[in-house]
Amino acid sequence: MVSDIGTGIDIRQQGRQVVVDFLNTNVPRNLVRRLDVGDFATPVRYVDTFEQASNARMVVERAARYMGLSLISLTNAIDPELFVMGGGVTRSWSLVAPIMLATLKSSPFIKPARRPRLLRARLGDRAGQVGAVEWARINQ
Repeated sequence: MVSDIGTGIDIRQQGRQVVVDFLNTNVPRNLVRRLDVGDFATPVRYVDTFEQASNARMVVERAARYMGLSLISLTNAIDPELFVMGGGVTRSWSLVAPIMLATLKSSPFIKPARRPRLLRARLGDRAGQVGAVEWARINQ
């Protein structure tokens, strides 16, 4: 358990994962687990915590690539000119947008001339709230 402010920390990216090692640290048994945080509107899908040798390790798996793969499928199905992304994912736009765009560009089936643009909604993470209020106003 990290209770010492002098605990060494090693952070690195390995593929789609961010690996955090807390050096010479134990993980209490009740904290060894996989957390599915995909529903919390973050670019993170899973957080795994476990012991690795004499270190505590957390592995954070990012979900932006999976969103990019979904954009490829949608592009092949409906051939849009533009995707406008709203909701919680836009809070981490600087992290997720480049990965989604790179994944979209990686498709050999989508030529540059028909590749859709990817934009952040002006309402950002409030798009759902504003939409719900507008729906309620119209349907009262």
